[in-house]
Amino acid sequence: VDLFEAAMSFIEKNKEQPFYVNVWGHITHYAVDPVDAVVEPFKNLKVKRSDFGKHMQQKFDDCEGLGGNVEQSMRNYMGDVYSLDYQVGRLLKKLDELGLAENTIVIFSSDQGPAPVVVGGKNLKDKYKVIGENTGICPSQNMLGYAGGFRGGKHTQFEGGVRSPFIIRWPGKIPENKINKESIVSGIDFLPTLCSMVGIEIDNNQFEGEDMTNALTGGKQKRTTPLFCKTSSVNAGPTMLDGDWKMHKKINDYTLYDLSVDEKEMNDVAQKYPEIVEKMSAKLKDWELTLPTSYEKKAKTK
Repeated sequence: VDLFEAAMSFIEKNKEQPFYVNVWGHITHYAVDPVDAVVEPFKNLKVKRSDFGKHMQQKFDDCEGLGGNVEQSMRNYMGDVYSLDYQVGRLLKKLDELGLAENTIVIFSSDQGPAPVVVGGKNLKDKYKVIGENTGICPSQNMLGYAGGFRGGKHTQFEGGVRSPFIIRWPGKIPENKINKESIVSGIDFLPTLCSMVGIEIDNNQFEGEDMTNALTGGKQKRTTPLFCKTSSVNAGPTMLDGDWKMHKKINDYTLYDLSVDEKEMNDVAQKYPEIVEKMSAKLKDWELTLPTSYEKKAKTK
């Protein structure tokens, strides 16, 4: 199914009334296997490994360990991303053709940072061998997404895993070509923010997110509440972000990072600031008490 074609068809049918469309693309997910036509523009691309941070070097090593060529794998990855750019372009063009661009808010974002080359598996000693479909391991030499030097990626709560692309367009209402590097917007903010932007009244006390309209329309805005995150596993360690302080919990231990001077989370300062750890851990424990104590297991299909 062409998701973008379906979205454009829906928009055309509902162009005379308010509509909401959510398009979940699967591009750059496993196995990153683009058609030759979208890879062709990158045929002369060269990779200089020294241009990438230390966390990316493991990906390059894993790519080669799977028998891949780093430059060709990067070309394949770029081609896959290019195909997404093309599809988004089709959607924006349709809004222009229908005369809806100035009355439509468009948000482009991602669910998390780039995935590793090899996903899953408790013992990765033999990860480069031929891997069966049902082992829980997904290898792809072409999964060379780069988190810009930040630590971590998909499946982690480091900045490389939780910092995601975010672009918003609303001609005449949101300034063009403006980059906001000060405000932090979370997925939980989408509903209260969009409702505020289009004039729908809601009870903000019913939502964890904040109205970040000022940040998205060109102003400066800081969060007033901390952010929490955790994977859907009872035993997973939670993470908390409060201003510039970011804390990770693992069993009964904590690591603390000051993102104002250490965005890449390389220097744990928990021992240096025990009062910050004590204050944040109390809030983190309160938040954990609101979470489920068990999760439904996905049924296996034959």
